[in-house]
Amino acid sequence: MLLTFSRYQIGQVFRGENPQKGRTRELTQFDFDTVGSADTKEDAKVITAAIKGARAIGLDKAIMQINDREIFDNLGFSKEQIITIDKIDKIGKEEVEKIVGSLEKLEKVQKTERLEKIFEELKSNGLEENKDFVFNPYLARGLNYYTSTIFELKLNNTPGGLSIGGGGRYDNLIGMFAGREIPAVGFSFGVSRIIDLT
Repeated sequence: MLLTFSRYQIGQVFRGENPQKGRTRELTQFDFDTVGSADTKEDAKVITAAIKGARAIGLDKAIMQINDREIFDNLGFSKEQIITIDKIDKIGKEEVEKIVGSLEKLEKVQKTERLEKIFEELKSNGLEENKDFVFNPYLARGLNYYTSTIFELKLNNTPGGLSIGGGGRYDNLIGMFAGREIPAVGFSFGVSRIIDLT
């Protein structure tokens, strides 16, 4: 039986990419995670904490976009296609379809059973769908470590809205180093970006 625990930290992190407006190589990040439980209630707790944290600092229009990575696997998209689909807010649907083909099957997709449970839990935590959180079947995030639930907190719900944080479930990452399966879910606020925006 795994011990379940939660932790948080704030500190400097670094990106291995070229800097651009709003994306510097060094930034301050605030992370919080729950380790040791695969229960969807832990996903909902992390998402709820992120949304309520945003509200507490005056980001009243911030909205959490949520998806399940398994949707892409079930529809047979390749890794390269998923990376392109994740850019839909930046380059637009037409440009994405030029590269990956029709998105019709993704547009018709329904929430997974896992997402349904998380959405119900969020509602029981006092949050509202389409105001505090929304299902976004195009959201993909880090392909190398997220395993199912993924979420991204946007400043507002407009296409191309700036991201102020993100996270998801990464059930395989810690286990790679521990030699056994250790489920985990977490979220990171981009403190530097939030300061720039407020």
